[in-house]
Amino acid sequence: MKTTKKPGMIFGKISIIDIAIVALALVVVAYGLSVFTNRSVTGDPSSVKIQYTFETNSVIESFGDQLFVGADLYNSSRNHYLGKLVSFEIKPYEVEVKNLEKGVITKEVVPEQFVATLVIEADAVSDAYHYRVTQEDIKIGASIPVKGKGFASLGYVVGLKEVE
Repeated sequence: MKTTKKPGMIFGKISIIDIAIVALALVVVAYGLSVFTNRSVTGDPSSVKIQYTFETNSVIESFGDQLFVGADLYNSSRNHYLGKLVSFEIKPYEVEVKNLEKGVITKEVVPEQFVATLVIEADAVSDAYHYRVTQEDIKIGASIPVKGKGFASLGYVVGLKEVE
């Protein structure tokens, strides 16, 4: 039985070029998956206790009335546990204002707006790349929507340290 009836065709229906393109596509996909999923992590993940500082965007004054030490905090969009509130501070919200006539930049307080700085403590899993609390990566600069009983806010992680 002849396997080729037309030049470049196998069984008269499949082109050799088509087979080569599909094989090349499979090789590219396999390589891409191996590059993006195969991170070599030095050392095994270990459990550590961390404290991280979270700074909210501007909030109203009654936000601070809802905070209390020992409150459990969660990611408000994914409902992942983030840790316990260790301490907090409420400060006036300031913005930078340019004075073009004098050529200076000054900070001015925005009336009735505040910034909350929360210190959160949690047990985390640590490896070469991450501090992970439940399924949440905790990194300086990470934007996290935080909620607790009676409050919610968006903000950023501005400090991070391991504690004993």
